[in-house]
Amino acid sequence: MSYGVKRDEVIKRHSDFSGQLSAQCRTLSAGILAFTWALMTKEDSSVQNGSGLSGHKNLVGIATVVILVLVMDGAQYYAGLKVQERCLKKMGTRDTATCDHDFWDTLQHRAFHAKLLGLGLAVLWLLAYLVYLFDK
Repeated sequence: MSYGVKRDEVIKRHSDFSGQLSAQCRTLSAGILAFTWALMTKEDSSVQNGSGLSGHKNLVGIATVVILVLVMDGAQYYAGLKVQERCLKKMGTRDTATCDHDFWDTLQHRAFHAKLLGLGLAVLWLLAYLVYLFDK
Protein backbone atom coordinates (compact mmCIF):
# COMPACT_ATOMS: atom_id res chain seq x y z
CA MET A 1 0.00 0.00 0.00
CA SER A 2 1.48 3.34 -1.06
CA TYR A 3 0.88 6.76 0.38
CA GLY A 4 1.79 10.29 -0.64
CA VAL A 5 4.36 12.33 1.20
CA LYS A 6 5.84 15.80 0.81
CA ARG A 7 9.54 16.38 0.12
CA ASP A 8 10.03 18.55 3.23
CA GLU A 9 8.52 15.82 5.39
CA VAL A 10 10.84 13.18 3.93
CA ILE A 11 13.88 15.39 4.51
CA LYS A 12 12.81 16.08 8.11
CA ARG A 13 12.15 12.40 8.83
CA HIS A 14 15.49 11.42 7.27
CA SER A 15 17.24 13.91 9.53
CA ASP A 16 15.32 12.65 12.57
CA PHE A 17 16.15 9.02 11.85
CA SER A 18 19.81 9.82 11.19
CA GLY A 19 20.03 11.74 14.46
CA GLN A 20 18.35 8.96 16.43
CA LEU A 21 20.62 6.36 14.86
CA SER A 22 23.66 8.41 15.81
CA ALA A 23 22.41 8.84 19.38
CA GLN A 24 21.83 5.08 19.69
CA CYS A 25 25.29 4.47 18.25
CA ARG A 26 26.92 6.68 20.90
CA THR A 27 24.89 5.10 23.70
CA LEU A 28 25.72 1.56 22.64
CA SER A 29 29.39 2.47 22.15
CA ALA A 30 29.62 3.91 25.67
CA GLY A 31 27.92 0.80 27.05
CA ILE A 32 30.31 -1.54 25.27
CA LEU A 33 33.30 0.44 26.51
CA ALA A 34 32.01 0.28 30.08
CA PHE A 35 31.27 -3.44 29.77
CA THR A 36 34.68 -4.32 28.32
CA TRP A 37 36.38 -2.21 31.00
CA ALA A 38 34.41 -4.02 33.70
CA LEU A 39 35.42 -7.41 32.27
CA MET A 40 39.07 -6.42 32.06
CA THR A 41 39.28 -5.01 35.58
CA LYS A 42 37.23 -7.62 37.44
CA GLU A 43 39.64 -9.56 39.66
CA ASP A 44 38.11 -13.03 39.61
CA SER A 45 36.72 -13.08 36.07
CA SER A 46 37.26 -15.89 33.59
CA VAL A 47 39.02 -13.32 31.43
CA GLN A 48 41.67 -12.94 34.12
CA ASN A 49 41.86 -16.61 35.12
CA GLY A 50 40.86 -18.75 32.17
CA SER A 51 41.80 -17.06 28.95
CA GLY A 52 44.53 -14.81 30.29
CA LEU A 53 46.19 -12.46 27.85
CA SER A 54 44.11 -13.58 24.86
CA GLY A 55 41.03 -12.41 26.71
CA HIS A 56 42.56 -9.00 27.21
CA LYS A 57 43.56 -8.86 23.55
CA ASN A 58 39.97 -9.48 22.49
CA LEU A 59 38.57 -6.93 24.90
CA VAL A 60 41.18 -4.32 23.99
CA GLY A 61 40.42 -4.97 20.31
CA ILE A 62 36.69 -4.52 20.89
CA ALA A 63 37.27 -1.34 22.90
CA THR A 64 39.59 0.00 20.18
CA VAL A 65 36.96 -0.56 17.50
CA VAL A 66 34.37 1.22 19.66
CA ILE A 67 36.71 4.16 20.24
CA LEU A 68 37.20 4.40 16.46
CA VAL A 69 33.40 4.36 16.09
CA LEU A 70 33.20 7.35 18.43
CA VAL A 71 35.94 9.11 16.43
CA MET A 72 33.95 8.50 13.23
CA ASP A 73 30.88 9.92 14.96
CA GLY A 74 32.79 13.09 15.78
CA ALA A 75 34.22 13.26 12.26
CA GLN A 76 30.74 12.92 10.78
CA TYR A 77 29.38 15.82 12.79
CA TYR A 78 32.42 18.02 12.23
CA ALA A 79 32.22 17.40 8.48
CA GLY A 80 28.48 18.14 8.58
CA LEU A 81 29.21 21.41 10.32
CA LYS A 82 31.74 22.34 7.61
CA VAL A 83 29.24 21.46 4.85
CA GLN A 84 26.61 23.69 6.43
CA GLU A 85 29.06 26.55 7.01
CA ARG A 86 30.15 26.45 3.36
CA CYS A 87 26.55 26.32 2.18
CA LEU A 88 25.56 29.29 4.36
CA LYS A 89 28.56 31.25 3.11
CA LYS A 90 27.59 30.43 -0.48
CA MET A 91 23.97 31.39 0.26
CA GLY A 92 24.86 34.91 1.35
CA THR A 93 21.63 36.90 1.65
CA ARG A 94 19.60 34.60 -0.60
CA ASP A 95 17.15 32.05 0.75
CA THR A 96 18.51 29.06 -1.17
CA ALA A 97 21.82 27.60 -2.26
CA THR A 98 23.24 24.27 -3.30
CA CYS A 99 25.70 22.35 -1.19
CA ASP A 100 28.81 21.11 -2.96
CA HIS A 101 29.72 17.44 -3.09
CA ASP A 102 33.25 18.01 -1.85
CA PHE A 103 35.66 16.45 0.62
CA TRP A 104 33.55 17.42 3.66
CA ASP A 105 30.33 16.06 2.18
CA THR A 106 32.05 12.78 1.28
CA LEU A 107 33.64 12.54 4.74
CA GLN A 108 30.28 13.12 6.41
CA HIS A 109 28.61 10.28 4.53
CA ARG A 110 31.53 7.84 4.79
CA ALA A 111 32.02 8.47 8.50
CA PHE A 112 28.29 7.80 9.10
CA HIS A 113 28.49 4.44 7.36
CA ALA A 114 31.88 3.58 8.89
CA LYS A 115 30.61 4.11 12.43
CA LEU A 116 27.59 1.88 11.83
CA LEU A 117 29.74 -0.88 10.32
CA GLY A 118 32.32 -0.53 13.09
CA LEU A 119 29.68 -0.73 15.79
CA GLY A 120 28.17 -3.80 14.16
CA LEU A 121 31.62 -5.41 14.08
CA ALA A 122 32.23 -4.57 17.76
CA VAL A 123 28.84 -5.97 18.82
CA LEU A 124 29.34 -9.21 16.88
CA TRP A 125 32.91 -9.57 18.19
CA LEU A 126 31.76 -9.01 21.79
CA LEU A 127 28.88 -11.47 21.43
CA ALA A 128 31.18 -14.10 19.91
CA TYR A 129 33.69 -13.57 22.71
CA LEU A 130 30.99 -13.90 25.39
CA VAL A 131 29.73 -17.13 23.81
CA TYR A 132 33.33 -18.38 23.85
CA LEU A 133 33.71 -17.47 27.53
CA PHE A 134 30.46 -19.13 28.59
CA ASP A 135 31.17 -22.31 26.61
CA LYS A 136 34.33 -22.96 28.60
